[in-house]
Amino acid sequence: MNVSGHCHIFFAFDVGYAVDLDRAGQRLAAVRRGGTFRHPRRAPAGDGDRVPPLRVSQTLEPIRLSPEVAVEAVDASLYDFGGACVTYRIPVSCGIEELVGLSDLLYDNRALLEDARRRIEKLLAAVRDAVEKPALSTISEDYVIFDLDPMEGIENLWGEHAGILSRILRAEPAALSAQEVSDATGCRISYGPRDAAVIDWCAAVLIGDDTEDEREVLEFATVELLQLRQLDKLLDAAIDSAFALLSRRRRWFSAFTGKADALRRVARMQAEYAVVYEGVNSAMKLMGDQYLARMYATVSKRFHVGEWEAGIERKLSVLGSIHDRLSGIDANHRMEMLEWIIILLIAFEIVIYFLE
Repeated sequence: MNVSGHCHIFFAFDVGYAVDLDRAGQRLAAVRRGGTFRHPRRAPAGDGDRVPPLRVSQTLEPIRLSPEVAVEAVDASLYDFGGACVTYRIPVSCGIEELVGLSDLLYDNRALLEDARRRIEKLLAAVRDAVEKPALSTISEDYVIFDLDPMEGIENLWGEHAGILSRILRAEPAALSAQEVSDATGCRISYGPRDAAVIDWCAAVLIGDDTEDEREVLEFATVELLQLRQLDKLLDAAIDSAFALLSRRRRWFSAFTGKADALRRVARMQAEYAVVYEGVNSAMKLMGDQYLARMYATVSKRFHVGEWEAGIERKLSVLGSIHDRLSGIDANHRMEMLEWIIILLIAFEIVIYFLE
């Protein structure tokens, strides 16, 4: 089976708490603001309050990954909730078996990752004043999409060629077990008889005439996963810091200063991370497009987004519990010191009475 189309490689990063896209657009040249979903299918008009990303065309010096594979285009995206993504595009025209080698080549590709990080560093430097608390994350998230033209006998992909398709999705050069093949190719959806989307945790295969909306959903899901991973990491550090404040040895003069600074610090961390989480969680608004909503639900399941969100909510709750505990300790300490002051004042009055 011969296939043709393009391969898209995403590299997602976190660049800060939030991005003012209007101000960022003024700082950059050759900017194209991402629009709403194009909806080649019938769907409700508009996408509600969804804020589309800022897409930046990038110049590309030749990047040859192998004698046969070369990157032909690259662009970058900025999201208002602090995410960023670099997308590389590679033309594809070969037998389907050759995509296995391409998938293996692109898996954890250090050359592309380093190039993407350099591009985001330059982009962040150009729009730093439009980013709240700018800082490029040390972690990243990558994802590969094989965007193929429509083909006859599309069902053969998960039938006769299921073994090859699973190796493409898992970037696995060796043959996989029947159970692994079934799991890799199990998440697939389609709208018409000549289009389909097969989604896995490492890569996806899209087939159709116009898959721009589907690619945008997958790009957002990749950035969202990176944001959740970054937020989870920050919350781990925040909990450690808050627990250190909770465990700090109490000194006698702390009754007068209290734990006000510690309380404010923990409350600020909880509020900031809750705002970031809500920003990421509410960024994708599909407004009734059932096909894209099903696709987003499928990729979220593959990325275990629900588990990440549950973990983040639990850690936010832990921060809240530590704040409440610090507040209770501070109140008890103040009451103790007030009791001692009252006792000392009574003793002082007694001593003064007898002296007089």
